[in-house]
Amino acid sequence: MNVYRGNTPVCQCQSAEFAAQIVAAMDRDVKEGNKYLMNPTGLQLGTALVASFEGCRLIAYKDPGGVWTIGIGHTGPDVVEGLVITQEQSDALFAKDIAFNLGQIPVVMSSTRIAALISFGYNCGYSIMRKAIIDISEINNPIHTTDKHGNIVPGLVTRRRLEYLLATL
Repeated sequence: MNVYRGNTPVCQCQSAEFAAQIVAAMDRDVKEGNKYLMNPTGLQLGTALVASFEGCRLIAYKDPGGVWTIGIGHTGPDVVEGLVITQEQSDALFAKDIAFNLGQIPVVMSSTRIAALISFGYNCGYSIMRKAIIDISEINNPIHTTDKHGNIVPGLVTRRRLEYLLATL
């Protein structure tokens, strides 16, 4: 299902519920007067990046850092061992998590930088993403390519390289 703002396609979603949540989050920001990133290309690319790197698992699992995770990289106190969700629930969690990150990027940037920050922030967290907004080289900090034991994770090396490349285009 395609999500549109006016005649502009914003992103493709697997369910109508997910599409509605993305549109509601964007509409809420507009009503509140937020000057956040309503750049459809950045949103579309950012959500695609996150989804491709995170994958989607409908049964809770521990990520490489030992954190219980479900859906498309969703973590939190609601994720516990044995939790099973539907694709629609995964889409809803993803929409909520992505909307939060979108609301944290208060500057107008290129769509590729927006996408890189969405992906980086989704993986590393809000406080680290804020550092990257101020200094994009934060994405290249080697600490963001390791697990909690300091071991380099090849998938994170690849992700950071792509995010940095997109951010500097």
